[in-house]
Amino acid sequence: MVNNFPSWSDEYYLGNEKIDLQHQRFFALTLEVFRLSNRHIYKTELKKSINGVIFIYEKSF
Repeated sequence: MVNNFPSWSDEYYLGNEKIDLQHQRFFALTLEVFRLSNRHIYKTELKKSINGVIFIYEKSF
């Protein structure tokens, strides 16, 4: 299932280093949340990953 999950690709580069790094981190964090949501984990671990995604999203705007 993870094989079908979207991953960062050079085609997503915008040429803005700050934004590109944020987007790369966003891809990594959403994959982490996806992986964590598909196994038994502690709520705090999942919450930390989701908060990371939200932080990157909010920082982008």
